[in-house]
Amino acid sequence: MRLNNADIAAISAFLRMSEFDFIQKFIRLRPRRDGLALIDKPNGECIFLNGIDCEIQPVKPHQCVFHYSKSNLGSS
Repeated sequence: MRLNNADIAAISAFLRMSEFDFIQKFIRLRPRRDGLALIDKPNGECIFLNGIDCEIQPVKPHQCVFHYSKSNLGSS
């Protein structure tokens, strides 16, 4: 999931972490070196996805609505 500066600021504040610590713990460089993204779990899911629940729901990046909706996860 590609992140912008506003996403990083919002998520780090929500997690009560400094932006530096958030970046060190949860961010990776995208494969084409064209931006930053959240790291994935070993199974490819978002690091903040817990079952069908997003642990950062109030501040999740806008793109997440399209990638991790309940319908995409097989729930009805």
